Parts: sequence; structure tokens; C-alpha cells
Amino acid sequence: MISHTTLSKTINVSFEFFPPKNKQSLESLWDNIKRLEPLDPKFISVTYGAGGSIRNNTHSLVKEIKQKTSLNPAAHLTCLGTSKAEIESIAEDYWNSGIKHIVALRGDERENKTKNKFSDFTYATDLIKLLKKKFDFEITVFILLSSSFLGTMGAVFYLAAIMLLLLLLKFFIKRDSFFKFGVLFPSIKAG
Repeated sequence: MISHTTLSKTINVSFEFFPPKNKQSLESLWDNIKRLEPLDPKFISVTYGAGGSIRNNTHSLVKEIKQKTSLNPAAHLTCLGTSKAEIESIAEDYWNSGIKHIVALRGDERENKTKNKFSDFTYATDLIKLLKKKFDFEITVFILLSSSFLGTMGAVFYLAAIMLLLLLLKFFIKRDSFFKFGVLFPSIKAG
């Protein structure tokens, strides 16, 4: 039988929540957070919603989780349609509130593309560069391949990347050795 202590040393788990839109959802969210807290996840993240539609709720909720629980909250932060000054302000607020983990995302194209004309960013890597220049956040990235990317050539490159990953996993017999390199998953640490 595997104990909770053994599991927590060998498997990193995270949970993702959507900011609630009403009082009933808020109560349910806190019930779930309290139920999951004893599992000691590596972090919990709070989404921004499509197009950043609920990002103010995200900012508030992430800070509240930090204050009210023993969990390590990771804030989603999207950059498309956002200025450097706005990102720096949000990041500084997180940093000063003790939030040291960001899930860096490009974000969705807005339906009204004129809203994106203010964007100082094109890719999530632009966001990561800015964050790393000013702060020492732990940064997690999530790569979402869109259907337009997964056209004929995109599918070929995607399959090649999967094959390379499988070869690397086969080469590194021990999981710890694989993650020590930190090339593919820089926010994942062994053990």
C-alpha cells in the first residue's frame, strides 16, 4: 500500500478552478478547496475565463486563497490585448501579495479585434520574458495547439515532438534524471 507521504513525494498534482459567478458557486468552490487541501497539491490555479472575461475575479480569488489556506495558488495571466504597464501592475500586486507562481498564457483572440490593438504582446514567451526580467516567479506554461496549427504540417511536427518525448523518456530510465534537465517542463521538479 502506498502512503500519502510516499505519493506526495513522487507525484505532483495540481488543481484548476474557475472563479465563481454567484454566491452558490462561491460556497461550492470553498467547500471543494477545503476538501482538496489535505491532498497537498503542488499548486492550484485559477483561470481567467475566455478572453480574460473574469480576470478581476481571478485576481481577488487567488489572493484570498493565499490568505485563507495553506495552498500555493498559481494565477493565470494572459497577455494578448494587454499592455506591458498593465501586466507589470498585476504582477507587482501578485508579488506583493505573496503570489509567486504564474500560469503564463497567450490568451484568446477577442471577438472584437480592435480590443487587441493595445497589446504589447504576441506570444506567451513575451509575457514570460517580461515577468522574469522584473520578478522571480515560478512560471508554468500550458501549450494549447489550435486546430489551425494542427493542419497537415502542424500534425507532422506534433507527432515528431511526441516521438522525441517518448525517446527521451525511454533514454532516461529514472524519472528524476529526466526532470533534472528541466528542458521540456521547467516548472516541474523531481521529488
